[in-house]
Amino acid sequence: MAIWKSIKTLTELKKNVKTANHLEVDDRIIDNVEEMADQFNSYFTTVAEKLRSQLSNTQCDLSKLLNFVEL
Repeated sequence: MAIWKSIKTLTELKKNVKTANHLEVDDRIIDNVEEMADQFNSYFTTVAEKLRSQLSNTQCDLSKLLNFVEL
């Protein structure tokens, strides 16, 4: 929670929250909130794998990241 407070403070995010009342997916309009939630869930649970598949297969040295997280 403290991290999000810091991010909001640093980026000066305002309370102007826009909500989507419909989505267009595969040339069809979705306005049912449960189906919209399912579509968002499907997108966000697969986006990382889709992006990863587009990258070359390289080895990463995560030791600096692990050291940072442990601090």
